[in-house]
Amino acid sequence: MIITDIKKQVNNKSKVSIFADGVYYNSLFDETLAASGLKIGDSFTEEEFQRLQTESQKKLAFNKSLDYISIRIRASSELRKYLERKEYCEEAIEYSVQKLMEYGYLNDETFAKTLVRDRMNARKKGRNYIISDLKKYGIDNEIIQQITDEYDYEKEHENALNLAGKLLLKHKKEEDPYKRKQKISASMARAGYDWETIQSALNEAEKGK
Repeated sequence: MIITDIKKQVNNKSKVSIFADGVYYNSLFDETLAASGLKIGDSFTEEEFQRLQTESQKKLAFNKSLDYISIRIRASSELRKYLERKEYCEEAIEYSVQKLMEYGYLNDETFAKTLVRDRMNARKKGRNYIISDLKKYGIDNEIIQQITDEYDYEKEHENALNLAGKLLLKHKKEEDPYKRKQKISASMARAGYDWETIQSALNEAEKGK
């Protein structure tokens, strides 16, 4: 195939349209084209263009990734899934993830610690809920284990005690103490607290009524 024309795209000034043998063939970032040295009149194979296209996808995927992580902190699995939905090739996805890790913009350990702080301090969730959330975001088991080792159980107990107190007030009209305790325990379990923490907090809250 022979390049018969190269035109700057109207809607994307950073890209050019490539025409081969008189018809539109594909597009590239102008930087990718400049680096390739291709110009009107040059011939190329489909394989050669595919290599250039991959390089072009890398740049586009990386730019999209920067936009995506600028909204909030992300886990690497989140970014991968996002780029897959955008239908970037695997090479472009891996390139973007690795580059952002190198620059320190993508770090699963930092993400995990941020998530734990948010779930514990802002949302008052328990350990089970937090671990489930970390797994949902594809956090590696080694990082989860490290987070568990550093977990603030005193803060969790404090949150559980506050929640138990609120739930006791909510269900104070329930005359059957067994049913009341069942309802409160179920609510606390859904918030991610384990059985031992629930019973300890509930007993303490009942004594302090």
